[in-house]
Amino acid sequence: MFGRARVKDFAPGEGVRTGAFQELFDEDAWIPIPVPGDVHRALLDAGRIENCFYDRNEDGCAWIEDREW
Repeated sequence: MFGRARVKDFAPGEGVRTGAFQELFDEDAWIPIPVPGDVHRALLDAGRIENCFYDRNEDGCAWIEDREW
């Protein structure tokens, strides 16, 4: 089954402190993501990153691993 969800990045621990897990959390700044899917593809589709599988763009995408999604 396929569906749609939304993702947003937070500093480690920030998502819990802001209540991102709550059902009625404000999702205005969130990025749509297909399910199944992955964060890298969603960020690429949203124009937030360059293709991390091309040339040396992987270096510019390293910050993704340091964030909470």
